Amino acid sequence: MVHRDVPPPGWDAYVARHPQASAYHASAWPRAVASLFELESYFLAAVGTDGELSGVLPLVRQRSVLFGDRLPLVAWIGIALIVAAGIIAVQAQPRERDATPQVVND
Repeated sequence: MVHRDVPPPGWDAYVARHPQASAYHASAWPRAVASLFELESYFLAAVGTDGELSGVLPLVRQRSVLFGDRLPLVAWIGIALIVAAGIIAVQAQPRERDATPQVVND
């Protein structure tokens, strides 16, 4: 699922207990960058069959005449490089896609 501006329930708890998580995975990071630079934050969450989060990816949407509309893992604002986080997830067996991602506007 993709959540805009507000992370899904359990996001920060998942990040807190994941061994590869960093401060950049916490929900406060993309929201702070988005707020500071008037951008949009997105929270991509993988949900297991049990309904629990099994992976997260925080993103910040950037729109630029030069570079277009994108959701980069590392944000460039003017000449400043804003560090971002990569995917953290549990290991699982690959399976077929069962649905298109849903966007939730909270």
